[in-house]
Amino acid sequence: MNREQLIELLTPYLPDAQALTDLGEEASLFDAGLDSMNAFLVLDDLAAAGYRVEFTDFIARPTLGFLGEATA
Repeated sequence: MNREQLIELLTPYLPDAQALTDLGEEASLFDAGLDSMNAFLVLDDLAAAGYRVEFTDFIARPTLGFLGEATA
């Protein structure tokens, strides 16, 4: 997925969508307001789109950069 697609997928799970668009590739999505329950929902959405991302891998690097690599 490209950055725009990831932002669209993540937007419902963050309190401030603008913070997400301003977020750097390696900034923590948890710092942008994502919580652990919504992280599971994000990974479920990715799985529904055909991408398998392990929760432990995402927790180790909770960034747009990681998600971009994992869904490339």
